[in-house]
Amino acid sequence: IILTFLIDKDLSHVNSRIKKFRLPARRFNEFMVKDDIILIDDYAHHPTEIKALINTIRLKYPDKFLSVIYQGHTYSRTISFFDEYVNVLKEADEVYIMPIFSSVREEEFDELALLRGCDSFKKYDRASIEALMNRQNIVVAFIGAGDINNEFIFLIKKVNY
Repeated sequence: IILTFLIDKDLSHVNSRIKKFRLPARRFNEFMVKDDIILIDDYAHHPTEIKALINTIRLKYPDKFLSVIYQGHTYSRTISFFDEYVNVLKEADEVYIMPIFSSVREEEFDELALLRGCDSFKKYDRASIEALMNRQNIVVAFIGAGDINNEFIFLIKKVNY
């Protein structure tokens, strides 16, 4: 819009198109459960994206405990960037690991490989995550490119009923 204005073009075509503009899905989608519980769903699945997301959460919510639920996307990528994933995930206060969302091209893999990366990482299960909803002053971030958003949606439905 600013560029159109700066080059002295008619803004009418911008106004008609802005109504149809859609932001990318699953990028820092926030849902406030209570004033002190925030759920975030994000597509980040590369260590660089995850680092940027964690940094953004820390800037926006500096005083909140950060719990990350992470689902790797493909075993080959997880193994290729194993150390980077471990190091960036350790920047969260708490990490739960979901089974890797594998590719049909991958025959064998360790679906929870990242659990070996850090003793404090925990295996994801719904009961543990539901217990997070009883905490105070927390951000729970669901991160990954697979079907992890189904868990985000499950939790939102659970807290809304």
